Amino acid sequence: FFRAEAIAEFLRLAHLNPARLLLFTFFGGILAGTLLLMLPAATTDRGGAAFIDALFTSTSAICVTGLAVKDTGTFFTGFGQVVILALVQIGGLGIITFSTLYTILLGRRLGWRQEAHVRDIMETQSVPKMYTLIVGIVTGTLLFELVGSIILTLRLLPEMGLLPAAKSAVFHCVSAFCNAGFSLFPDNLIRYAGDIWVNAVIMILITLGGIGFVVIDDIKSSMGGWNPFRIRWSRLTVHTRLVLITSFWLTII
Repeated sequence: FFRAEAIAEFLRLAHLNPARLLLFTFFGGILAGTLLLMLPAATTDRGGAAFIDALFTSTSAICVTGLAVKDTGTFFTGFGQVVILALVQIGGLGIITFSTLYTILLGRRLGWRQEAHVRDIMETQSVPKMYTLIVGIVTGTLLFELVGSIILTLRLLPEMGLLPAAKSAVFHCVSAFCNAGFSLFPDNLIRYAGDIWVNAVIMILITLGGIGFVVIDDIKSSMGGWNPFRIRWSRLTVHTRLVLITSFWLTII
């Protein structure tokens, strides 16, 4: 069922345009998350989440809103927290990005109709550019989250120990980069309100995830490397300039 050919054939038969494809995949992701969170293994009482609670949590996670009706750190087990984090990651990356990457990892390509749909959604001019952008989005996301997780693990290590610190760091860094707002702590991050390291890591990840990879890729191309002092502002697109200027002034204000 999950082979690339089967997915492509289903999409071809369904005649899904980009808008319907996005709608269908979002509903599918929400439903899958709901069913997983209802499993006994997902909650600490081994009874599984009630349907309405699981549905709300799954919808909130995949739509990266951060709203929760159950405390993520105490109500859900490690399995349930992994499900929530996976939904957040998929929602943050975008379901189309994730599903296209899945096809690439299988060594396949989408059909020409599906490639055209995804290219329209990604707003790229060519199919090779679309695939390059998708791979860049995923690898860049994982890289930023990894670096943030390492820094946060080192900060939390003295008070939690290695495994709890790493678990907390990964969860909060993924949540921050995807702008999701989920936390494993009952008081969210209030306990770290005066901590410069925790605040810095979370704020940087929120900002990088918020401006998006189209902007980050444009900035990287204009630098000719990774030296921020070599940014050629004249080569940035209007979209990138608008995002950077607006984000800067909104943050300052």
